Amino acid sequence: MNNPSTDNTDNDQSKKQKVYRKSLENVYEILINCMSSDWMFLAVLGILMGTFSFGIDNCVRKLRSFHFFLIYQSVKWGVVFQWCTWVGFALFLILFAAGLCHYVAPEAAGSGIPEMKTLLRGVVLKEYLTFRTFIVKVIGLTMALSSSLPLGKEGPFVHIASHLATLLSKWTIFMPHAQEDSYLNKEILAAACAVGVASTYGAPVGGVLFSIEVTSVFFPLRNYWRCFLASLCSAIVFRLLTVAFAEAATVEAFCPTSFPAEFPFDILYLIPVCLLGAMCGLFGAAFVHLFKLWTKLIKQTKWVLNITKRSPFIYPAVVVLLIATLNCPALCGKYFAGGLTSKESVEYLFQNFSWTNVPKNSTINDNMNKYWSLEKTNLFLPLTLFTMNMFWMTAMSITMAVPSGTFIPIFVTGAGFGRLFGEIIPVLFPNGLPTINDVPNITPGGYAVIGAAAFSGSVTRAISTSVVVIEMTGQTTYFLPTIIAVLVSNAVCSRLQNSLYDTIICNKKLPYLPPIPPTSSAVHMVTAKDIMIDTVHYLTLNTTLGEMVFLLRKYPNLDLVKLIWPKQPNVELFEEKYHQSRSTTDDSNYLKSNNSLYNNSSLIKKILLQQSVCERPGEEALQWLNDKNTLRDSNAEDSSKSIQSALKKNRNMVLLPLLKLHERRHSQEDTNTIERWISGHWNDKLKYDNIEIDPTSVQLLERSSLHKIHTLFSLLGLHILYVTKLGRLVGVVSLKELREALENVPTFVPR
Repeated sequence: MNNPSTDNTDNDQSKKQKVYRKSLENVYEILINCMSSDWMFLAVLGILMGTFSFGIDNCVRKLRSFHFFLIYQSVKWGVVFQWCTWVGFALFLILFAAGLCHYVAPEAAGSGIPEMKTLLRGVVLKEYLTFRTFIVKVIGLTMALSSSLPLGKEGPFVHIASHLATLLSKWTIFMPHAQEDSYLNKEILAAACAVGVASTYGAPVGGVLFSIEVTSVFFPLRNYWRCFLASLCSAIVFRLLTVAFAEAATVEAFCPTSFPAEFPFDILYLIPVCLLGAMCGLFGAAFVHLFKLWTKLIKQTKWVLNITKRSPFIYPAVVVLLIATLNCPALCGKYFAGGLTSKESVEYLFQNFSWTNVPKNSTINDNMNKYWSLEKTNLFLPLTLFTMNMFWMTAMSITMAVPSGTFIPIFVTGAGFGRLFGEIIPVLFPNGLPTINDVPNITPGGYAVIGAAAFSGSVTRAISTSVVVIEMTGQTTYFLPTIIAVLVSNAVCSRLQNSLYDTIICNKKLPYLPPIPPTSSAVHMVTAKDIMIDTVHYLTLNTTLGEMVFLLRKYPNLDLVKLIWPKQPNVELFEEKYHQSRSTTDDSNYLKSNNSLYNNSSLIKKILLQQSVCERPGEEALQWLNDKNTLRDSNAEDSSKSIQSALKKNRNMVLLPLLKLHERRHSQEDTNTIERWISGHWNDKLKYDNIEIDPTSVQLLERSSLHKIHTLFSLLGLHILYVTKLGRLVGVVSLKELREALENVPTFVPR
């Protein structure tokens, strides 16, 4: 007989266990919800990127310390041995990085910002955000920054942050729907770009604004909090780690300054500030032009091409030998700070006193003589040599196929321009400019800050460099002159050259959308009818398998084909969505033949319902997105007659994106069977049953202005747009047509 007290005890324990289990399940569910939320993902991304930034900087410092240790140890063997040590160490690091990029992950070379700008437009760049590329980028960047060449890190940090965001989003616990939702994925990548810039300088606000300016055309307001949250976490971790490892006494700015803040300048001093901004704009345009000329020389000169094709190490070795020799502290480098890092150079250039009045018998005086040789030469000689050498060395260095950025070197170059300008002003006006109030002059260091922001802003076409400078220096003393100079420099440079990042996009032949010319009214006069391609290939509901195969055999590189629905009286546009590969006929054997319909056993990669026929993306940056020649009907009259005849039966049609057939691989022995099956079903009509259709295709009228077309492409990230008249397809506009029209707006002749 059971004891009632025992039963009650067991029931109580069972209830407690259920309550305990339920509590654990609730806690687990809460934790999972927190871990899969946006804010947790962004916080983890910022913390990881701040840690990576500090780790890379720390490794670079250790390698540079070892480099100078070797230099000091080689003093007793003479200048030649010092030169060999200096150049040999830099040569080893650069060649190591170049070899990694060439043989392991070519996508890791370069900046990363131009490619991210392309990715955020919706273009898929294969292997660009893989784990292998991430590892090569981190190691290669560490090697390149330790080589003492004028290379930056903001672009690679943007790339690395995008890698981390992609890797985190692949974990189901973090943002489980990020990989499926393309729009959410773009927002995550946009936040990653902001994190990358913020972790470079510990500047969260300027980092967010700068990343938006250089990577986006239109930026959704709902994504601001993501960018600021992740950037703030990154900047906090970066600065706290610096303090924790005793590299700084407390949390401080990247390059702290001490300019007078009570009465910093008189309004009359805005005149030389505007002059400095205009000069920085001219120098910025000259820098971009020099980079374009140097890149053109490398890519179009036969003997240079032969050298670069022979070995990936020859060109980087030549660049390192030239630049490292000039920067060697034992030789010419002692006259223009050849042994200083970019940050150390900026600290000297931002000093709030004139170099003609360096305090005697002080540590700063000894260092100025050591790195700038002021006791032996006039101060204008080392400043001029430093600025001009940074100018052309940076343009040459960033052409090497190693992970490298551009912002820090051009920032330092601009600081050199500003410092030189600031030292010249007291010589021309010993008593200062005639002002009403007794206000001190803008110090040469202040002009250096203004010049750094203006020159870097003109090269990158970003106004936010003025905000970045404030966060880097920790002072708002010269904010007004800085932003005025940045605006002037951008206005001057924009009339002469594109930004450096857009120039790199053009050089790499990536799909890009140029901005609307600022002073042209022709963008409102040119219409879609003037720029569209009015002859395209297409399929209809009456198209047979034979007609489709004939078209694909005629054009073996087709990737996109449009489908027209000629039996619907109402005129609408539709686009199809589905995730499973389907047969376009009922016969199951056709499932085995999708990949071998032309050129013996070649593959039909895709058949999409689009209003154009484009070529598959090649290795040179996805020219399929804007290849105008593939949209023309110059060589396909015979192949398209049978298909075009279907269109003449009914001019009222509905446009449908055709289904996307995923690639399948088959053995060679199936080819004959496939061809026999095709011959037996040659006259069968293609079937499009059981296809999910959504009304999402984008169209506009033929009288729509070029300005409206540009806005649609920018806002929606389009690659192609359909032009209709009374519901009929009359043409298509791709990126190439739009780009050519924008580049030739002043001389464009309407049809």
